Amino acid sequence: MIITSIDERLDLLHIRSGKTEVFVRVYDRYAKEIYRYVSFKVGSTETTEDIVSDVFLRALEYVADAQRPLVKNLRPFLYQLARAVVSDFYRDRKPTQQLELLEELSADGIHADLAGSASDQAGLQRALAELPDDQREAVLLKHMEGLSAAEGR
Repeated sequence: MIITSIDERLDLLHIRSGKTEVFVRVYDRYAKEIYRYVSFKVGSTETTEDIVSDVFLRALEYVADAQRPLVKNLRPFLYQLARAVVSDFYRDRKPTQQLELLEELSADGIHADLAGSASDQAGLQRALAELPDDQREAVLLKHMEGLSAAEGR
């Protein structure tokens, strides 16, 4: 399905005017790719689901609020929001919670749709960890999610 900026703009205007049920289309359009992005960042299935839910709830609240500026391009907006929610998640974690997350990751294993072998995944994560935050984010958005440089801003 090809989504034009006009279709997206109309959806956003409908949501702003109180037709929040239109947000279901927005969710259906972007949920899989936001899930994939968050999953790569946190690994745990349960945590990913919680964060993705929070991202879309915050997005709905923002878009529906007439006091806020209208979102110009929804896809980059959702990625920025996802990045912020993931950052909040890691900032709020306590050391014991981080150990629990490592145990969850071990139990969940590697998601088949994200990468090949465990050693490849570990090597990729180590290489990404060595990059500065802005460069790591650019690589993830470009190569994992297919965003253009303009959309990633």
